[in-house]
Amino acid sequence: MSMTDQLEQARDLLASHDAILFALLFGSMATGHAHPWSDVDIGVYVTTPLSLLEAGKLTATLERLIERDVDLLVLNDALERNPALAYSVIAEGILLFCKDENAFVSFKTSAILRYLDTAFLRAMVTQAFYERLEAGRFGKENECNAGAVAAT
Repeated sequence: MSMTDQLEQARDLLASHDAILFALLFGSMATGHAHPWSDVDIGVYVTTPLSLLEAGKLTATLERLIERDVDLLVLNDALERNPALAYSVIAEGILLFCKDENAFVSFKTSAILRYLDTAFLRAMVTQAFYERLEAGRFGKENECNAGAVAAT
């Protein structure tokens, strides 16, 4: 069975789940950079949280259908935990299905706004990272942390 057929089966499975409002394929499969051993990244937006057991069963079923490793991302969580990832899913992802256009547009808008709102913070972290590399301090304890550890 072709990858296209497998992804259509995965789409149908996800669309049949009552709690999933929309799903996106993202990562190397969506950008055209996949290789034979690439996993499949799928983001889902849910009306109610998936339990760990539910997410595990869904992932296992998807892996059987697609015959590859699957990384299942709950997009609701990504908005808060990783705005850059949420933005990447929206910017490069392929919509597999959508049951609620308003929820999709709202998520897309929120992902873009959070990404833009956190751009300054990401730039600061990147700058600090390069400064540590240039100073030869990468992988070494921060000076402010060394004092705190010694005091305990």
